[in-house]
Amino acid sequence: MTTSGLSLDQAPPFHTVALLLAGAPIFGVILSLTGLWANDELLLLHHPKTLAFTHLLALGVLMFAMSGAMMQMMPVLSGAKFPAPWRTSPLITLLLAAGTLLLAFGLATSNQSFLTLALPVVGGGVALFTFLGHIAMRRATSPMPTTRVMHLALANLVVGLCFGLYLLASHAQGEITAHHYNIVTLHALWMLFGWAIMLLMGVAWQVVPMFWVTTSYPKRCFFITPTVFMAALVMVSIATLFDLPLLKQASIILLALAGIGFASVTLRRILTRKRPIIDTTLSFWYLGLVSLIASMILLIVSIFVEGEMTLWLAGILAGYGALAGIVAGMLYKIIPFLVWFHLSSQGHSDLPTMRDFAPEERSRLHFWLHGAALLMLLLAQMVPLLLYPAFMAMGIGWAIQVLILGKALIYYRKKSREAPFLRESFIA
Repeated sequence: MTTSGLSLDQAPPFHTVALLLAGAPIFGVILSLTGLWANDELLLLHHPKTLAFTHLLALGVLMFAMSGAMMQMMPVLSGAKFPAPWRTSPLITLLLAAGTLLLAFGLATSNQSFLTLALPVVGGGVALFTFLGHIAMRRATSPMPTTRVMHLALANLVVGLCFGLYLLASHAQGEITAHHYNIVTLHALWMLFGWAIMLLMGVAWQVVPMFWVTTSYPKRCFFITPTVFMAALVMVSIATLFDLPLLKQASIILLALAGIGFASVTLRRILTRKRPIIDTTLSFWYLGLVSLIASMILLIVSIFVEGEMTLWLAGILAGYGALAGIVAGMLYKIIPFLVWFHLSSQGHSDLPTMRDFAPEERSRLHFWLHGAALLMLLLAQMVPLLLYPAFMAMGIGWAIQVLILGKALIYYRKKSREAPFLRESFIA
């Protein structure tokens, strides 16, 4: 791994990032248990339990990991520091955790009281994170393509949040209007393409060349792909709100093609990398990028075929296969590096290597369980009995990650106490 060009001295305090990153696999376990409880009801695209499952994935797994990654990357890439992270990060973590659980339970049980409680809590957590992120971006001393697209992703998160809060208020009040499913479409597209894939793209531009010594991305990618995403999102919003079906279809196709383009360029970088070693994180990226391409193809197909199955399969491939998979793989890199880096900064020299914090044979088992769960979920539309073993494999995989990364975090806590004066001076 090469860290040239990174200002590691600008890294935020360890606990501010670890709180959020550690929450992702914990919510992965909760997600799996929810799947076991809901079982074949999850095969229905708009079922209340499917909505709960989707938001546990989006807010619990993805939002926790992505917000933690942004808090870590933005300062070291461009000096964009979040204000008072030692105070704001625990508050964001608390609001997101409580809000996600309230929202998921309210959606799964159609309980308006829990949905009403979830509205300010989850909305406040996401809004606080985006507000602090925009303040951090204004502090950037050396903007670069990755941080610029992260800033754009934050702006898109605000748009997606507004649509989501409108939908949540409608469910909480029991007032579902004729435009409800149009807003659902826009909420899903802005959150998937504008926030999640846009952020993944920015992260890939930085970490793929850094971790696997690949060639750099073509400079045109830094402008063309985000521009296409934004143009298509604006067009699909106009088309949806003003009932222009042809423009809506063309915009969705454009979004999907842009997603395929990003994934294909990234795959090419990885396939032609200078380091031939294949580790667990790289395997997650391989499967994730292939899943993303497949999901984009199915999204295009769903425009021309009736029924929900194609769109359901596209959602599983994009949400679980691509985004959750790549997040799981990156956690095996990020948390061990942060443990090693912060302990080294405290003056410790007798440290295990990063690989020792996340043993390859154990993390590899998580990857195979993830792949097996993905395959069974895709086949479950034809063989619903596969849902139970799929969620069992998913849950065991996330539990393995909780144990591996939890052990690394416990080691950090114990080791950092051996030099409290160094620890306090570093955090300050």
